[in-house]
Amino acid sequence: MNAGPARRPRDIVGSGIASLLGLFSPRAALSYLHGRAALLSYAAARRDGPNKRWLPRDIDIDSMNRRDRELVQARARDVARNTSIAGAIDKIVANVIHTGIKPQVNVPHPDGGRDCETCKATERLYARWGRALSLWEKQQLVLRHLWIDGGCIVHRYIDRNFARKGLPPVGIELLDLGRLNLSLFGTLPSGNTVADGIEYAGYTPVALHVTRRPLPGTMNISEEDVRLPLEDCKLIMTRKSIGQSVPISWLASIIMTVHNLDEYLTSEEIAARVAAAFCVAVELPGGDMGQPLNGIPSGISGSGMGTDGKAIPRFIEAGRIDVIPNGAKVNIIDPKRPGTTFEPYLRASNRRISCGLGMSYEAFSNDYTGASYSSARSAALEERRMYRMQQALLVDQFMETIWGWFCDGLRLAPGLVPPHVFDGAGDIPVRWQLPGWSWVDPARDASASEKNLQLGLVSRSDLCAEQGRDFEEVLEQRIEEDKKMREAGISPDIVTDTISVNDQEDEENAQSEEKE
Repeated sequence: MNAGPARRPRDIVGSGIASLLGLFSPRAALSYLHGRAALLSYAAARRDGPNKRWLPRDIDIDSMNRRDRELVQARARDVARNTSIAGAIDKIVANVIHTGIKPQVNVPHPDGGRDCETCKATERLYARWGRALSLWEKQQLVLRHLWIDGGCIVHRYIDRNFARKGLPPVGIELLDLGRLNLSLFGTLPSGNTVADGIEYAGYTPVALHVTRRPLPGTMNISEEDVRLPLEDCKLIMTRKSIGQSVPISWLASIIMTVHNLDEYLTSEEIAARVAAAFCVAVELPGGDMGQPLNGIPSGISGSGMGTDGKAIPRFIEAGRIDVIPNGAKVNIIDPKRPGTTFEPYLRASNRRISCGLGMSYEAFSNDYTGASYSSARSAALEERRMYRMQQALLVDQFMETIWGWFCDGLRLAPGLVPPHVFDGAGDIPVRWQLPGWSWVDPARDASASEKNLQLGLVSRSDLCAEQGRDFEEVLEQRIEEDKKMREAGISPDIVTDTISVNDQEDEENAQSEEKE
């Protein structure tokens, strides 16, 4: 008779616990066995082997953020100041913001169609207001604080000085998350509740509580709590989990990798500097035990002078010849730095960091040595999707909010725009012109765009928007250029030599083979 498979100790213990529970409650024993079987059906739930100490706590996301946010933010700010992450964030800002996210106003004409003159006048007014507010700089700051702090607060206030300049009397300021009173919890006299500096009426946020800091040079040394209604402020953040209300740095997943890499590079730099110093050791014959008491080799005095009265050289000068004692041996110390593991570790760390930043490895590390044309192009296109998502976030949470406040300012200052601008309900209709990118391969991309246009899959407006340009402005420029060329007696129909896509591809392949 064959014996059955051996039972593991944990199975024996589990059966014993179930038997003990069954004496008092068979239902409890059955529930225990069912839950245990479901738990052990997942390999990820194993509690033995090398990962037996991996028992993370699954707690509420806000509880986790409250506990760790301050330290994570401090570390994120440190790596953003002192490591290569500073340059990476600059690249992200340059791609997402570039020359700025700008409005394209669409005011309907009373007689139908689009009121082009009013649209242009409104856009020029917004541009003047934006320059007075340094709005382009604020767009960059919002994106930077999203990456470093996890978000920021935008607040509007009435500024009568703007009205005297012929602008909407609305000012905009940005507040960092350190101003949000995260320690404020409980029930307010109004009956509303407050948690993490956010005031709720039931489950609906109605206000933010921030700390007002004293002005530099004033006698006030204490901070006071200020209530900002959500009509006048907005907490800009992106949620990574349902129910999250406390923001966390976007760099949280890569902070330790960045720090460890920076520490490693610093150590390697120190080691390389030591290795760069030319160092020589003189090995004396084995019979020389040195002078008594101090151990200095025979023939050398404690003052660094030889017994012949000549100074012992401390440095080797160019073209210098020195005589060493008979039988002594000169050893040149040459530590090999960096080691053979330097490059693999650097590449692996940079890949992890670039993945956390949503950037391609080549763009983050500026290392294109191992990249082919097709892989680099594919990585660039994938990277741009991440930039588009960040642009959409800025439009949704920041630019739309700013535009609403701009329209409110126009209502407070009648006469800045024609009355029919606000004939419809809500704010002035607007769409946003986002920064784009030039073609990766101009010849092939232009050919593909031409075919898509012929097939009706895209419009000219779409093609211009891909490069961050407005079709109407391009059309106006072309009309003006054609007019000037005809006035100068030059035909605007310019014919240029073109290279077919296949020819260009053959040429690129040939060049690639020559390089290899």
